[in-house]
Amino acid sequence: ATATERKGVQPVVTVKVNGGERAEVKIGQPVTFRATVELPPHTGKLVAAEWDFEGEGRFPAVGKLTPVDKTGSRATLKVTYTFSTPGTYFTTLRVTSQREGDTKTPYARIQNLDRVRVVVR
Repeated sequence: ATATERKGVQPVVTVKVNGGERAEVKIGQPVTFRATVELPPHTGKLVAAEWDFEGEGRFPAVGKLTPVDKTGSRATLKVTYTFSTPGTYFTTLRVTSQREGDTKTPYARIQNLDRVRVVVR
């Protein structure tokens, strides 16, 4: 469940919607997404977070990583989004780490994601 236990190189991402893995809301009702992200020890720093709220396969919304510690290997995110059309959405958060913590380089970037279901009526 944790990055340390997993012993890999990818970030571990956990997203919750209104406190759970699934939410049912009405059109126009604000929805709160919270995420925790953790890197295994000595694998780099978190450099990016991107949201795809409507499950379209594009990640237009940039998230703000709030560091939990000074190493840059743990962070939280919180964002609110409002859906304007009924349907079932799989909101996805994609996070990226980089070995040296370089936010500008396209090299040595490692991504992982998590998603939650939102049913809008």
